[in-house]
Amino acid sequence: MKSLCLLAIGVMIFGFSATVQSQTMREKLKAQKEKLVGQKKGRVCAPDLTDEEVVAFLGGAEPDDGILSPFHQANIGNIVFTKKKMEPDAITAADIVTDFSINDPIYFTFFMDKSFRNQVLYPLNADGSGFNQGWCWDHSFKKFYPESNSTGVPRLNIPGDNMIFVEMDGKQITDVPFYLAVNSNSTETAFTGYIATDPQDMVPRQEWMDFMRALAEGGHSVKVEIAGFSLNAGMTKELAASGGFTLKKAVGEKYAPVMGRTWSDYTAKMKDANLNAKVLAAAKDFGRTNGYAEKFIKVKIESPDWIITRTKTLTPVITGRYLVALCYTTWPDGMCKVQRYSFRQNYDGAGYQSTVRSRGVYNNDYPQAIDCD
Repeated sequence: MKSLCLLAIGVMIFGFSATVQSQTMREKLKAQKEKLVGQKKGRVCAPDLTDEEVVAFLGGAEPDDGILSPFHQANIGNIVFTKKKMEPDAITAADIVTDFSINDPIYFTFFMDKSFRNQVLYPLNADGSGFNQGWCWDHSFKKFYPESNSTGVPRLNIPGDNMIFVEMDGKQITDVPFYLAVNSNSTETAFTGYIATDPQDMVPRQEWMDFMRALAEGGHSVKVEIAGFSLNAGMTKELAASGGFTLKKAVGEKYAPVMGRTWSDYTAKMKDANLNAKVLAAAKDFGRTNGYAEKFIKVKIESPDWIITRTKTLTPVITGRYLVALCYTTWPDGMCKVQRYSFRQNYDGAGYQSTVRSRGVYNNDYPQAIDCD
């Protein structure tokens, strides 16, 4: 009797369990069916997609620095200009300058509502006539694809690629490079760059100095635009920011930036008038032989002593000696600069030759602009 009761109870439990499992399966099938019904199929192409939808298809926006200050909030999409380099979150309305002279430093700061990484680069037509619309999103394969080999697809601007467009009096400035370094995957939403640096911080670009010297007297309207841009990937549909200022060159005004450094700031570590004369003569000869535009005026020997050179053999043999000297030069554009050059005396077995020869610029040293004497 006991076994029959247990059997009956087992049958009842099995029947109940089967019913529950059946209901659970039906619920799962129903949920899956509802999911499939709601799932989009097919494809949707460029003209029918919003920027927000494209960002979502590309994986969505990442958290960024957001709005840094009330000033940032009030100036989203704007470029503002200052006479000194400032952090974006420190700028206030009192710092803004709209009129500059040709000798002023010109820094810019722009504010965005989202980082470059969260902006979309759209493919451009090969002839530069506009945005290429020949791409689609496939809901089944969940990817963008081009309609032809010459068509690109949208990409998030993760590298932070950008372009700075500067226009003066309605004409683009093409003789001066303008650029802004942005870290890949940067979360920043505001950046500071420069049109013309403070010479005491960094020597202005040679192209900008040449442009200022050639600029006509009077007031000039300057317009600046910044956009996400990559030569290979495309461009953002909207500008990241834009702004402008007036650049003035007074009658008779010369471009003569104050560098804040002079020849007296450099120290000679070897003081030998006879050797100095030989080094200067060697520098002049080197410049003349190589067709240099600058003129070598004076030198200071920077090395504390000669550096002996030897052969790389089992028993090293002296081949000569060299030193490094600072050379003061004047340039056709009126600038004065200092640059390091290397000078050598050969060893003939009995002693060092009296002749000093220049070996050229030392260690790729870049000429530093200074205030002329």
